[in-house]
Amino acid sequence: MTTAQQVNAKNQNKRTVAELVADIELLTQEIQELYLQDRIPWVIGYSGGKDSTAILQLVWNAIAQLPKQQRSKTIHVITTDTLVENPYVSIWVKNSLKQIEVAAYAGGKSLRVDLGEKFSKTDRGCSEGARFTFYTPFITTGDQGYLLGGVNW
Repeated sequence: MTTAQQVNAKNQNKRTVAELVADIELLTQEIQELYLQDRIPWVIGYSGGKDSTAILQLVWNAIAQLPKQQRSKTIHVITTDTLVENPYVSIWVKNSLKQIEVAAYAGGKSLRVDLGEKFSKTDRGCSEGARFTFYTPFITTGDQGYLLGGVNW
């Protein structure tokens, strides 16, 4: 059982703040170990929702604690505007990604933000297909990559 599964297996309703902090520290250590295991890039699917934001924040904090010379693996933060979201949400996500990219560059992280193309109104009902259409270049190039995302990714 991985650390993440152990954390999820706990009765979270009765978890104290100290236990939460300890769980986050364990997750941070696990993320760092996985990051340093190989050179295979990571792809984080980011929607601006709570799941993808939590994943991005955990990875961000874990990598920030590593020495700069160990931050060599590329991490792609990708999103796709499927035109399903409210336009204000889409603008917020795009702006937050710009801030993430600027902060990553300033902090010496090997993090790259990639924005998916907008899809036509006929594609609005198939956001899942639209998202994976954008991921295809990461999968079909012959390279490997790990996709990190929330339950909707």
